[in-house]
Amino acid sequence: ERVNPATAPEALSRVSELCDRFVGFVQRADSLNSSAREAAVTRYRDEHLQDERMRSMLAHIFGEATAGTLMNNVLFPPELVDDVCA
Repeated sequence: ERVNPATAPEALSRVSELCDRFVGFVQRADSLNSSAREAAVTRYRDEHLQDERMRSMLAHIFGEATAGTLMNNVLFPPELVDDVCA
């Protein structure tokens, strides 16, 4: 959604709040023990693999089989969990 110049200050404030929340999430994640971090990354991967909008878009462009390959092996490979949690 485009921001109307009249509401730009409010939009900037909301984006700043989102950025602050994201930084807080990252800081808390860094303090998680390894099993909690692995569980969180696994949930992240699993949720993205179930994202019907992304799969539909990729299937429309590349076909269903290639969309599955891209989702499972390129965008969100199983190694993602190991790489992030190492």
